[in-house]
Amino acid sequence: MSLEQSERKISVVLPTYNELQSLPVVVDEIIEVFKKLNYEYEILIIDNASTDGTIKLIRSMCENYSFVKAIINANNFGQIRSPFYGILQSDGDAVVHLPSDGEVPISIIPSLLVKWEKGYRVVHAVKKYQTRSALTFVKELFQNILNRLTSTEMTFNSSGYGLLDAAVVKEMRKIKSIYPYYRGLLNELGGKSASVKYQHVNRKVGISKNGLLSLTDYGLVGIVNYSKFPLRLMMILGLIGASVSFFVGFGYLILKILDWDGFQAGLVPLAALSLFMHGLSLFFIGLLGEYIYHIFINTRGHPLVAEAEKINFDQNDE
Repeated sequence: MSLEQSERKISVVLPTYNELQSLPVVVDEIIEVFKKLNYEYEILIIDNASTDGTIKLIRSMCENYSFVKAIINANNFGQIRSPFYGILQSDGDAVVHLPSDGEVPISIIPSLLVKWEKGYRVVHAVKKYQTRSALTFVKELFQNILNRLTSTEMTFNSSGYGLLDAAVVKEMRKIKSIYPYYRGLLNELGGKSASVKYQHVNRKVGISKNGLLSLTDYGLVGIVNYSKFPLRLMMILGLIGASVSFFVGFGYLILKILDWDGFQAGLVPLAALSLFMHGLSLFFIGLLGEYIYHIFINTRGHPLVAEAEKINFDQNDE
């Protein structure tokens, strides 16, 4: 690599929560990868208030390696806010964002850097599945739906991990949302982007933190941040429902007038229509509540996370 490349610094951001077993393996693999690369680098670990001894391990790593930085959160701020904050705290010329559970192989780093050196500001790590589960099907279905609902096209099967240039991170620092949809921001702010495919493998130790509830939460964040279609759909279906109710009611009135004594439809059709309309209304009220909730939390002025401790940061970085 050129002298210019050797002067560049790469920040590797690893979000953690109870990763006592997997974190040492991942960090060792990162060190081995960068021994073969001509870059300065740092490893920035942001921990979401782990309870299994991970924090003690992180402190030990910071003592042994000056290039390992750490942010320990005061509380668990979830899988959206904490990783995003870690990325914003990096100071490399490029940021490589990877999970600390090993599900994205560390060997992908050189391929990400090759794409970056070619001028791509964002390089997505895109999954290839060995086996397809019901959860995989749900994820892909959501991605298809979101792409159809939004004007910002999302990279299909992007894991949310990969590489982004410091210029993109600089733009992300201007975002005031404490619940950003990170994958959407990559496509919206990244400009020229590329992808590197990797073989997804299940973690070797521990259990995955990406359950159905967390994925649902992340999906709703994507919809309310990037799509106005559900709001338009509420108005359209509301108008259709009101129109149908009016014409059904008017039709019943005409039939009753024409055959006052003989027409006995009963309340069953009206009750069924009423239950349907009430169910639809409750669904849309809940969806509207999601939009209002995100407006509320993003106007409170709260920080992304509260730090309990920062280790190996220069005073200028504090």
